[in-house]
Amino acid sequence: MQVTVSGYVRMVTILKRLATELCQGRLVFALEGGYHLEALAHSVKATLEVLLGMPAGADDPLGPPPHGGSAIDITALLQRIKVTHGLA
Repeated sequence: MQVTVSGYVRMVTILKRLATELCQGRLVFALEGGYHLEALAHSVKATLEVLLGMPAGADDPLGPPPHGGSAIDITALLQRIKVTHGLA
């Protein structure tokens, strides 16, 4: 996926806000293996900091993804999901 640590912080922040708004703050996270261990450690730490209401640590201590990781526009996909689930 080439998600940076700050990318995980953003995703978890959004999920936490949505959980508070939609399901009394309940969230479940699962951790699977097979990744770069240092990146995994920083991302898990940042995730827990967000969930605990703490400021997340250093922004992207590992730098950008190795292949540049250009952003993909998913606006159309999000709109289709919203329409499908009656959120539009």
